[in-house]
Amino acid sequence: MRLRAVLAVALLLSASSLFAQQSRTEVSVFASDLAYARSASTDSSFSGGVGVRLNEFWTSRISTELGVTMEKHFSFVNEQKTAVYRYPFDAIAQYHFVNDTRWQPYVGAGVRAIDRVTPELNMGVVFQFSSHLNLKFDGRFAHDHATDYNDSLAKFSVGLGWRF
Repeated sequence: MRLRAVLAVALLLSASSLFAQQSRTEVSVFASDLAYARSASTDSSFSGGVGVRLNEFWTSRISTELGVTMEKHFSFVNEQKTAVYRYPFDAIAQYHFVNDTRWQPYVGAGVRAIDRVTPELNMGVVFQFSSHLNLKFDGRFAHDHATDYNDSLAKFSVGLGWRF
C-alpha cells in the first residue's frame, strides 16, 4: 500500500512536468479548522491546525501541491482532556479554472498521509490581490481518515499565498 502511495505521488509530480511550459511557484501559509471550546468541567481550549504548502504551476491550469499541517485536537479518556498532535502530509494535483476575474476556482485529487495513506479530494477558490499575492479558501475531504480523536473528515482552511 505504501509503495502505491509513493508511486502515485511520484507520478503526480513527474507526469505534470511533461506539460511544463512556464513554471510558477507558490508558497502559502494557512490556518485550518480553528475552534474554541469552553465548558465548566474541561476549561477552555483552542483546536485546529496551521501549515505551509508549496504549489508548482506547470501550466496556467495544472499544478501540484505539497503541504504539511500541524493539527491539535483533544481526546477525552475517563473524563480527562488530552491534547493530540498530528502532522498530516498532503500531495495533490489541481486543475485551475482560468477566467478574467480575480477569483480563480480549482479542483484537485491526491493523497493524505497521517497514520496511513488515504485518497483526498480538494476544491477551493483563490482571490488574487496582485500577480504575486493571493488569499486562498480551500476545502479537502479525505476518505477513511483516522477519526479516533473526534477529527472531521472535511478540512477547511484560509491561507495567504505568494507566487514567484
